[in-house]
Amino acid sequence: MNLHRLDLVSLQLFSLVARSGSISQGAALAHLAVGAASKRITDLEAASSPTARRRTGCTR
Repeated sequence: MNLHRLDLVSLQLFSLVARSGSISQGAALAHLAVGAASKRITDLEAASSPTARRRTGCTR
């Protein structure tokens, strides 16, 4: 994992998305636009190892 590419806002966003269950709700809680939140999550995924993440489908 490249720790130089991580930042506190992105890590907090990741936590909010995980707890709320959606990027849009996590973005709202973090006061970010959905597009900006999505980019931050994508960047976190790129910085992490493939085995460190798990994606799930939409639950709606």
